[in-house]
Amino acid sequence: MSITLTCALLCGALVSPLTAADPAPSLDDEVASVHWYDGGYNRALREARDNEQLVFIALVPNWSDYSNQLVEETFPSEPVANELSELVCLKYDLEDHHFAQIVKRYNVEVFPSIVVAQPNGNIEEIIEGFIPVDPLVDQMRRIKSSDNTVSGWEHAVESDPENLDVQLELAMKLEACRDWRNYERVVRSIREADPHGESPAGVRLDMKEIWTEIAANTPAGETYDLAPMYAYMPGVTAPEAAFAGWSRIANLHASMGQVHESVSGFQRCYEVIDQGDLLNWGNDVVNYMLERNDETPMNDDERRFALELAKAAVQRAVDLGDPEAEHYGLSFNGDDYDNWLASRLDLLTWAHLAFDDEQAGAQQALSVAQRCVELDPENPEYQGRLEMVKARL
Repeated sequence: MSITLTCALLCGALVSPLTAADPAPSLDDEVASVHWYDGGYNRALREARDNEQLVFIALVPNWSDYSNQLVEETFPSEPVANELSELVCLKYDLEDHHFAQIVKRYNVEVFPSIVVAQPNGNIEEIIEGFIPVDPLVDQMRRIKSSDNTVSGWEHAVESDPENLDVQLELAMKLEACRDWRNYERVVRSIREADPHGESPAGVRLDMKEIWTEIAANTPAGETYDLAPMYAYMPGVTAPEAAFAGWSRIANLHASMGQVHESVSGFQRCYEVIDQGDLLNWGNDVVNYMLERNDETPMNDDERRFALELAKAAVQRAVDLGDPEAEHYGLSFNGDDYDNWLASRLDLLTWAHLAFDDEQAGAQQALSVAQRCVELDPENPEYQGRLEMVKARL
């Protein structure tokens, strides 16, 4: 689909005709704009199917200030127009008699909303609320590349139909897009393959349903009672499934500000964690405990856990070896391995400073801090950390 170009000077000529003295319009005066299809929703889908295009549907009722902002600021932009030039684009205001039908068709609840549909009309992605030019361009590039979209996960399921985790990711995406019919279809498929909830995907579904019931039965402003989740977990024995369940519990406690309960859940996760997940997960949990320690000091058992986990995560980083190792890409995503390793070791320094009051712990912190400086001598933070440790000796 071509981009419509509007010449500002020519538009002005409709009001004030050009005279001999008026300069001819130049290409610099041309302003790109989105080409809005005026043939209606059904015809737009037919065109999209014929040309294998996505359909871009903007739902922008004029009573919404953010809708007006989207129409007046984001859409009249050359980068946006260029990015949408290969899509069939529809724009609906409240006054359009098809507005309510489209809102119902895609279960839209927030305005403005942008629905990106597949050529068959099924939802591909939804973008809710006002979005500026650059973020919209980024989002459209992601969507057109099928990155974390409905069709992207559908293709992943087709490529690995026995992988229930991938099916669950598709279900979660469909839920986020409020495509309830297809969400239920995928959930049924998971349940048929795992009727007793023995897989991580099955456990995540079970926990999601339990949590939904808990939330529905908890009056506004009251703390959620996670007892039903704790009652469910003894029947979960597979390590991956147990990790998924305890992780859910720990994160829910954390969301409610229940630090000790969340750490207890993370300890249960640690008992069953796969070594391949230890590095990044361990760093995240230790960071969480460091951040909460000032307001909610950790008890002795929690302090020992934080140190053990920090050491285990660092050991995992060291075990991965240098960038030439076969498994190098599992955790390192930069271009300077020494700097990356120093950042991982620095967390252990902090863990010793926060959770180890013994003299031996201070000596270990000193050794780790010195190693950080050796690995990344240009980083002033590591030198400052080293001086801090020395001051405690």
